[in-house]
Order: sequence, then C-alpha cells, then structure tokens
Amino acid sequence: MPLPTFVFDLDMTLLDTSALHKSRDRRDWGYVSDNLHLARPFKANSTLRPHELPAKLRELGHLVAIVTSSPRWYAEALLNRFKVPYDALVANRDTKERKPHPAPLKKALKQLGVKASSTYYVGDTKEDFEASFRAGIRSIGAGWSPGVASLWRTAPDILLYDASLLARPELLPRLGYIAEVRATGLRPHIHQGSVLQCGRRRVALGRYFPSADVRHENHLLTRRILQLKKEDDPARRIGASLALYITKLMKKPPTYVTSVPPKPSQTRNRFVAVISHMRIKVPNVKARLKGMRCLREVGDYKYSAHASRRALVKGAFRSRPTWSNKSVLLVDDVLTSGATTDECTRVLTKSDARVRTACITATQLPFSLHECPRCGIGILKSRSGRFGQFWGCSRYRRGGRGCGYTRNSAPK
Repeated sequence: MPLPTFVFDLDMTLLDTSALHKSRDRRDWGYVSDNLHLARPFKANSTLRPHELPAKLRELGHLVAIVTSSPRWYAEALLNRFKVPYDALVANRDTKERKPHPAPLKKALKQLGVKASSTYYVGDTKEDFEASFRAGIRSIGAGWSPGVASLWRTAPDILLYDASLLARPELLPRLGYIAEVRATGLRPHIHQGSVLQCGRRRVALGRYFPSADVRHENHLLTRRILQLKKEDDPARRIGASLALYITKLMKKPPTYVTSVPPKPSQTRNRFVAVISHMRIKVPNVKARLKGMRCLREVGDYKYSAHASRRALVKGAFRSRPTWSNKSVLLVDDVLTSGATTDECTRVLTKSDARVRTACITATQLPFSLHECPRCGIGILKSRSGRFGQFWGCSRYRRGGRGCGYTRNSAPK
C-alpha cells in the first residue's frame, strides 16, 4: 500500500494566526502584510508542534500539501518564515470555488498525483471537514486549535489533540472514535480524541448520521445502532467500547452504570446486552438497569423541534433507588438534542447520584441537505426497500401519497 499523503490547512491548523483573524475576515490585507510577525507557532503539547509536522512527515517519505483560503503571497510568507516545507500549495483564487467545495483539495491531489483514498486532510473548521468528505478524503481535526472540540455535531473522522500522533501513520486506522473503530473489528488506540466531548460531563463514543445525510448508508456504526434497536448482535462490540472508555479515559470508574429506560410500551431494553458485555471487562462496576423508570409515553418526540423536547420529557422519568452519593454512569445510544439524558441526569442527581453520561453516538448535522428535484419541498433521505438501499423524498408516504421521487445512488 502507498504511504498516506497529508494535506494541511494553514490558519489555526499549522500556525496560530488568531491575532490576524479579524483583519483577514475584513480582507484588510495591508494590515495583515504589515503584521505577519503576530502569527505564532502553537504551544508545544507534544514532542512535535503542528508547524513541524510537514518536515517530519516528508522526512518519513510522505507527500505534503497545504490548502488554504488565504492569498498565495500570505501563505508563502508564513510558510517561509516558519520553515514549513511542502510538495504542493493551493491558495485562494487557485480554484474558482472555495471550501467547503472540494475543488481546492482535488487540485492539490492532482498536483501531487495521488488518490483521495490514501490521503488525510488536517483542518480546524466544519468547512474543512465537509470539503474533505466531498473530495473523498478522511478528515483530521486539529484539536490543538481553540474551538475544534466544540464542533462535536460536525465532527471530523479523527480528532487529535496530540500533533505528534500524525508522525505515526501506522496508527491512523485505530485513531478514530472508540465505537467507530470497534465497529470495524479493530482495537482502538486510546488518546484524548477517542471520544467526543459533548458538553459538561457528557461524551459520545462515535458519530451517528441521520438518514438525510449522504454518509448514513455507508457508516458502519450508524447501522449497528439501528440494528441494536431490534436485536443484540451489535452489543458485544458496543459493550467493549464502553468498557474501554471506563478503563482508559475515566479518571475513576463509576460505582454504578444505568441506562435511559425504555418507554412503557417497549418490552425490550436494548442496553441490557450492552452493559452485560461491558461488565465482562469491568466487573467491579455494578449494573442497575432498573435504576431508572419511564413513567409515560413521550409522543412525537422524534419529530419535535429540539427546543421543545425538554418540555416533552420533563417529569417523564423516575429514579427508583437512592444512590447514596455514589458515582453513576448513565448510558444512551444516540445523543441528539440532549433533552432526554439531561432530564435523566436531573432525576438521578435529585436521588443523590453523581452523574456522568456516555452516549454511544452523537447525531451529526448533515453536511448538505439535498432538496427533492421533483417537489422542491422534501429532502432526500436514505431508505431501505425490497431490493436494498435507495434514496427517496422525505414527503413519501406509504400507499403512494405525497412525493414518490426515488433514485438508486446517493446525491452528490
């Protein structure tokens, strides 16, 4: 297999240019030109600082490109100033389109003569990650850049806080989020970015792509989550992912683990098998699967706006035991608005528990919503039919009502 190729964004990825941010946004390039000295290397949080990565990777035999939306003169000045080598540079106006359009990345690949499938793009914004996906390149989030961790709803394929991990490309297939790597059958290499920080005291072990997202049908963990709603086959690997989070990333294992409870109409708790497999690895953590109870059905929750979901679930749960000020890990499968886990946390805390939440996945905002070309109102969503996967209008209804537009392949 060929050595992977690395493409880097410039601003706030290789170099800390925050002092020039406002003037760059205003396109005040005269001020920028006079103040290039305000650009700084990122502080070292590892053996390699980000701007030192291109030289190290080229030393190891990898091709390196820089793709930036800034002018070429600006990019060349900074790269020369900090002695950052590269094999190709694509700057503003080198292509008609800018990120998140994939054209700049595709131009870099063409200049290097490499394939997208063997390339990684390191960036710090949603636009970087979307451009990467549209170009067929795996994205890496520059966790050393302020604000990247807050992009957990538009997360990259890999999130790195330690820049030096990029100098170990043999680890790349195992550097993704715990549950996503485990879903492929590999053992994750645990690091700070192995989970997504989704607010205070809440993490996700991977990403979930809704059916309106073009990534939905090819994402293995998303399929496993949907499968878990009906059967226990995915529970072993998901339980192992949860155990890895507890043993490797929690400072201290919880005393108890419980889950968001099933609705009264549901006879199956999909977390029973998951937590059973988790406890094989961490038997000292006690399971209290009946520690929470759902008191009533929550109607139309899935189709309600995020802002109204908190009102719908308020008072819907009860904690049976008193937790005696012990630590409790609350488990859920998909984090979307956070209303359900927040309400469960409130109830558990009121019952004298110290709560952290681990969601198997966090719902991602679609990179692009594709309008139905027939009705212009609905959006195209991934669906399953008698003959396999297809894409259809969200306004389709059984019995032929609504819009019946379909296509076999994912929209571009």
